[in-house]
Amino acid sequence: MHNSLCKYLSVELETRLEETGKSHEVIVTGYDSMNAAGNKKRKKYTTSELRLIESLEGICDKILEYNIHKERKDSTRFAKGMSQTFKTLHGLVDKEIGRAHV
Repeated sequence: MHNSLCKYLSVELETRLEETGKSHEVIVTGYDSMNAAGNKKRKKYTTSELRLIESLEGICDKILEYNIHKERKDSTRFAKGMSQTFKTLHGLVDKEIGRAHV
């Protein structure tokens, strides 16, 4: 399970980094934002710590979207969406509800 968690954590982080990597912004960094020559320190957002922090925000929520698909035995056992077992159960419940209203 730990390997699966690492896999999906990296998938979600990579997705977030792709989303945040489209920015061409330049940010001012540093405590006093001035270097010894009096120039402001500038850093591209795409290589900043701020981008990493913003990319990590919400990752736990994304991981919680994954469900265990017990019918699968490979690395796809953890995936987003409802498992085939639950889809089948919901289908049976819907049929029973349909019969009760007939």
